Order: sequence, then structure tokens, then C-alpha cells
Amino acid sequence: MYVVMDNTMATMGDLIGFNGYLNTTTPFSVKEHQVQWKTDRRYMDFNIGNTYNETCAYPRFWNETGFPVDNVVNSELQGCYDSDFDQFGDIEAFGVFPDWQRQVECVRNLFQIEADVLE
Repeated sequence: MYVVMDNTMATMGDLIGFNGYLNTTTPFSVKEHQVQWKTDRRYMDFNIGNTYNETCAYPRFWNETGFPVDNVVNSELQGCYDSDFDQFGDIEAFGVFPDWQRQVECVRNLFQIEADVLE
């Protein structure tokens, strides 16, 4: 017999928000959104940034058919903010979105892991 338990020890608070969308859903944007702290409280382990780096390089993305996305998508993905959080906005869990948009949410987290390893 096995017992599987899931215990959430802590969750992140609602401390940051996108400019213009502090209490509403933020639309997805490949150019990302600027962020701000909602209150005086801060995360001690994470930073937000609003300095845009025009030279961020993204990996290859794949579409629903298993082939690379069109060059139109690649040309849109230029630059990123210097933040520990992705600032692309929200993609609904049950909406109909291209696979590359869901992938870009995961890639941003990989950029941060790679930066931490290289330091």
C-alpha cells in the first residue's frame, strides 16, 4: 500500500503586478510587460526588472505539427526584461493558444536557471 501526500509549505504572495493590469488578467505579449511592486513588501530571493535587453536570444520553438515555428514568430521574439520573473502576461490554462506561446513561458524559467548555474 502506498500513500501519496502533497503538502504545500508556502505559496508566493501577490506582491508584483504588470503596469496597467494590477488586478486584472494581463494579455500575453511577446514584448513582455513592465512590472511594479504592489506594496512595500518584497521577495527577498527574487528581483523584478524593467530594463529591456534587446539582445536576448531565444531557443527554437516548435508548432503543433512538430515542425519549427515560422520565421514570423522568431522575428517577434527579440529581447527580454532583466527579471527573475517572466513578464509575458497570462496564458489561460484552457484556452486555444499556439504551442510556442505555452513554450515561451517555460523557456523564461530555463534562462534564469542557466544564469544561476553560470554565476
